[in-house]
Amino acid sequence: MEIVFIDHYDSFSNNLIDWFQGGADVTVSKVAFDDTHSMSKVIQQPRPIILSPGPKSPAEAITSVTLVRLLWGKVPMFGVCLGHQILAYAMGGTIKRSDFPLHGMTKKMIVSDQSGLFSVVPQVFQSAAYHSLTVGETGPHLKTIARCPHGEIQALEGKKTVGIIGVQFHPESFMSDDISSLRDRWIEVARDFDRTSLGEAFAVNQPSLRLGDEKIPFLSPDRSQ
Repeated sequence: MEIVFIDHYDSFSNNLIDWFQGGADVTVSKVAFDDTHSMSKVIQQPRPIILSPGPKSPAEAITSVTLVRLLWGKVPMFGVCLGHQILAYAMGGTIKRSDFPLHGMTKKMIVSDQSGLFSVVPQVFQSAAYHSLTVGETGPHLKTIARCPHGEIQALEGKKTVGIIGVQFHPESFMSDDISSLRDRWIEVARDFDRTSLGEAFAVNQPSLRLGDEKIPFLSPDRSQ
Protein backbone atom coordinates (compact mmCIF):
# COMPACT_ATOMS: atom_id res chain seq x y z
CA MET A 1 0.00 0.00 0.00
CA GLU A 2 1.24 3.48 -0.84
CA ILE A 3 0.87 6.39 1.57
CA VAL A 4 1.63 9.98 0.58
CA PHE A 5 3.79 11.96 3.01
CA ILE A 6 3.22 15.72 2.66
CA ASP A 7 6.55 17.18 3.70
CA HIS A 8 6.77 20.62 5.31
CA TYR A 9 10.57 20.48 5.39
CA ASP A 10 10.92 19.36 8.97
CA SER A 11 14.13 17.86 10.37
CA PHE A 12 12.07 14.94 11.73
CA SER A 13 10.42 14.05 8.41
CA ASN A 14 12.66 11.07 7.60
CA ASN A 15 12.37 9.73 11.16
CA LEU A 16 8.59 9.92 10.88
CA ILE A 17 8.63 8.13 7.52
CA ASP A 18 10.73 5.37 9.06
CA TRP A 19 8.26 5.12 11.96
CA PHE A 20 5.32 4.68 9.61
CA GLN A 21 7.15 2.10 7.52
CA GLY A 22 8.30 0.12 10.54
CA GLY A 23 6.54 -3.18 10.98
CA ALA A 24 4.05 -2.60 8.18
CA ASP A 25 3.96 -3.48 4.48
CA VAL A 26 3.61 0.10 3.27
CA THR A 27 5.50 2.42 0.96
CA VAL A 28 5.66 6.08 1.92
CA SER A 29 6.16 8.56 -0.93
CA LYS A 30 7.32 12.05 -0.01
CA VAL A 31 5.72 15.10 -1.68
CA ALA A 32 6.84 18.64 -0.85
CA PHE A 33 3.93 20.81 0.24
CA ASP A 34 5.02 23.68 -2.06
CA ASP A 35 5.35 21.45 -5.15
CA THR A 36 1.98 22.37 -6.63
CA HIS A 37 2.34 19.99 -9.57
CA SER A 38 2.84 16.95 -7.33
CA MET A 39 0.22 18.15 -4.86
CA SER A 40 -2.30 18.40 -7.71
CA LYS A 41 -1.56 14.77 -8.61
CA VAL A 42 -2.31 13.76 -5.02
CA ILE A 43 -5.74 15.38 -5.38
CA GLN A 44 -6.37 13.65 -8.70
CA GLN A 45 -5.30 10.23 -7.39
CA PRO A 46 -6.23 10.20 -3.68
CA ARG A 47 -4.26 7.94 -1.35
CA PRO A 48 -3.91 7.89 2.44
CA ILE A 49 -2.02 10.97 3.61
CA ILE A 50 0.46 11.82 6.35
CA LEU A 51 0.86 15.54 7.08
CA SER A 52 4.34 16.15 8.43
CA PRO A 53 5.61 18.47 11.15
CA GLY A 54 7.24 21.70 10.04
CA PRO A 55 8.64 25.04 11.12
CA LYS A 56 5.75 27.16 9.88
CA SER A 57 2.12 27.77 10.81
CA PRO A 58 -0.90 26.40 8.91
CA ALA A 59 -1.45 29.86 7.42
CA GLU A 60 1.92 29.50 5.71
CA ALA A 61 1.07 26.07 4.32
CA ILE A 62 -2.05 26.96 2.34
CA THR A 63 -1.48 24.25 -0.26
CA SER A 64 -1.72 21.65 2.51
CA VAL A 65 -4.76 23.36 4.02
CA THR A 66 -6.48 23.29 0.63
CA LEU A 67 -5.48 19.65 0.10
CA VAL A 68 -7.10 18.66 3.39
CA ARG A 69 -10.36 20.40 2.49
CA LEU A 70 -10.48 18.90 -0.99
CA LEU A 71 -9.80 15.36 0.23
CA TRP A 72 -11.69 15.47 3.52
CA GLY A 73 -13.87 12.38 3.70
CA LYS A 74 -12.14 10.76 0.73
CA VAL A 75 -8.95 9.41 2.33
CA PRO A 76 -7.58 8.74 5.82
CA MET A 77 -5.18 11.44 7.10
CA PHE A 78 -2.67 11.42 9.93
CA GLY A 79 -1.27 14.82 10.96
CA VAL A 80 1.74 15.28 13.25
CA CYS A 81 2.58 18.58 14.99
CA LEU A 82 2.11 21.14 12.18
CA GLY A 83 0.12 18.50 10.31
CA HIS A 84 -2.19 18.19 13.33
CA GLN A 85 -2.69 21.96 13.33
CA ILE A 86 -3.36 21.96 9.57
CA LEU A 87 -6.21 19.46 10.01
CA ALA A 88 -7.89 21.70 12.58
CA TYR A 89 -7.22 24.94 10.70
CA ALA A 90 -8.51 23.55 7.41
CA MET A 91 -11.79 22.47 8.96
CA GLY A 92 -12.67 25.65 10.81
CA GLY A 93 -10.57 25.37 13.97
CA THR A 94 -8.25 27.98 15.40
CA ILE A 95 -4.52 28.03 16.07
CA LYS A 96 -2.95 29.96 18.93
CA ARG A 97 0.40 30.39 20.62
CA SER A 98 0.93 27.77 23.28
CA ASP A 99 1.08 29.01 26.86
CA PHE A 100 3.58 26.23 27.50
CA PRO A 101 5.87 25.90 24.45
CA LEU A 102 8.24 22.95 24.54
CA HIS A 103 11.11 21.98 22.27
CA GLY A 104 12.84 18.65 22.77
CA MET A 105 11.12 17.81 26.05
CA THR A 106 8.56 15.21 27.08
CA LYS A 107 5.15 15.78 28.58
CA LYS A 108 2.23 13.69 29.74
CA MET A 109 -0.63 12.96 27.36
CA ILE A 110 -4.01 12.20 28.87
CA VAL A 111 -6.49 10.45 26.58
CA SER A 112 -10.09 11.38 27.36
CA ASP A 113 -11.83 9.54 24.50
CA GLN A 114 -10.91 5.97 23.62
CA SER A 115 -14.03 5.24 21.59
CA GLY A 116 -12.24 5.42 18.23
CA LEU A 117 -8.76 4.69 16.93
CA PHE A 118 -7.20 5.74 20.24
CA SER A 119 -8.73 2.69 21.93
CA VAL A 120 -5.42 0.92 21.30
CA VAL A 121 -3.21 3.35 23.28
CA PRO A 122 -2.81 3.78 27.06
CA GLN A 123 -4.96 6.40 28.73
CA VAL A 124 -1.81 8.15 29.98
CA PHE A 125 1.59 8.18 28.26
CA GLN A 126 4.66 10.38 27.77
CA SER A 127 5.63 11.84 24.42
CA ALA A 128 8.12 14.30 22.98
CA ALA A 129 7.00 17.82 22.16
CA TYR A 130 8.48 20.37 19.77
CA HIS A 131 6.03 23.23 19.30
CA SER A 132 5.16 26.82 20.10
CA LEU A 133 1.71 26.81 18.48
CA THR A 134 -1.28 24.70 19.43
CA VAL A 135 -4.90 24.10 18.40
CA GLY A 136 -7.20 26.49 20.25
CA GLU A 137 -10.62 25.31 19.00
CA THR A 138 -11.20 22.13 17.03
CA GLY A 139 -13.99 23.34 14.76
CA PRO A 140 -17.17 21.37 14.04
CA HIS A 141 -15.65 18.35 12.28
CA LEU A 142 -13.02 17.21 14.79
CA LYS A 143 -13.15 16.15 18.42
CA THR A 144 -10.55 16.42 21.16
CA ILE A 145 -9.05 13.07 22.09
CA ALA A 146 -6.16 13.99 24.40
CA ARG A 147 -4.80 16.94 26.35
CA CYS A 148 -1.67 17.66 28.36
CA PRO A 149 -1.92 18.43 32.11
CA HIS A 150 -2.09 22.17 31.25
CA GLY A 151 -5.29 21.51 29.27
CA GLU A 152 -3.95 22.18 25.78
CA ILE A 153 -5.22 19.92 22.98
CA GLN A 154 -2.74 17.19 22.04
CA ALA A 155 -4.75 14.84 19.84
CA LEU A 156 -7.77 15.03 17.54
CA GLU A 157 -9.95 12.61 15.63
CA GLY A 158 -12.68 13.09 13.03
CA LYS A 159 -16.20 13.22 14.46
CA LYS A 160 -17.91 11.49 11.55
CA THR A 161 -15.03 10.94 9.16
CA VAL A 162 -13.17 7.66 9.49
CA GLY A 163 -9.38 7.62 9.70
CA ILE A 164 -8.66 11.26 10.56
CA ILE A 165 -6.04 11.63 13.32
CA GLY A 166 -4.01 14.61 14.49
CA VAL A 167 -1.34 14.56 17.20
CA GLN A 168 0.54 17.59 18.48
CA PHE A 169 3.35 15.43 19.86
CA HIS A 170 6.04 13.38 18.08
CA PRO A 171 5.25 9.64 18.36
CA GLU A 172 8.36 8.73 16.34
CA SER A 173 10.76 10.27 18.86
CA PHE A 174 13.01 8.03 20.95
CA MET A 175 11.82 10.06 23.94
CA SER A 176 8.19 9.04 23.41
CA ASP A 177 6.45 6.01 24.86
CA ASP A 178 5.70 3.39 22.24
CA ILE A 179 2.26 3.98 20.72
CA SER A 180 2.98 2.21 17.44
CA SER A 181 -0.35 0.43 18.00
CA LEU A 182 -2.04 3.70 16.96
CA ARG A 183 0.02 3.81 13.78
CA ASP A 184 -0.83 0.17 13.03
CA ARG A 185 -4.54 0.73 13.64
CA TRP A 186 -4.57 3.75 11.33
CA ILE A 187 -2.76 1.78 8.63
CA GLU A 188 -5.43 -0.92 8.90
CA VAL A 189 -8.08 1.73 8.25
CA ALA A 190 -6.01 3.17 5.41
CA ARG A 191 -5.88 -0.24 3.72
CA ASP A 192 -9.65 -0.45 3.69
CA PHE A 193 -10.48 3.12 2.69
CA ASP A 194 -13.18 3.68 0.11
CA ARG A 195 -12.67 7.00 -1.63
CA THR A 196 -16.33 7.25 -2.60
CA SER A 197 -18.05 6.47 0.70
CA LEU A 198 -15.80 7.45 3.60
CA GLY A 199 -17.15 10.07 5.97
CA GLU A 200 -19.07 13.23 5.28
CA ALA A 201 -17.00 14.49 2.30
CA PHE A 202 -17.21 18.04 3.61
CA ALA A 203 -16.45 20.79 1.07
CA VAL A 204 -14.92 18.38 -1.48
CA ASN A 205 -16.93 19.71 -4.40
CA GLN A 206 -16.64 23.43 -3.75
CA PRO A 207 -15.53 24.87 -7.13
CA SER A 208 -14.01 27.94 -5.45
CA LEU A 209 -11.24 25.83 -3.91
CA ARG A 210 -8.12 25.41 -6.00
CA LEU A 211 -4.71 24.20 -4.91
CA GLY A 212 -2.59 27.18 -3.94
CA ASP A 213 -5.47 29.61 -3.39
CA GLU A 214 -4.70 32.04 -0.59
CA LYS A 215 -8.35 32.87 0.04
CA ILE A 216 -10.22 29.98 1.62
CA PRO A 217 -13.73 30.37 3.14
CA PHE A 218 -13.82 31.01 6.92
CA LEU A 219 -10.02 31.01 7.27
CA SER A 220 -7.76 34.00 7.85
CA PRO A 221 -3.96 34.17 8.27
CA ASP A 222 -4.20 35.94 11.62
CA ARG A 223 -5.52 32.74 13.24
CA SER A 224 -1.94 31.56 13.62
CA GLN A 225 -0.85 34.59 15.62
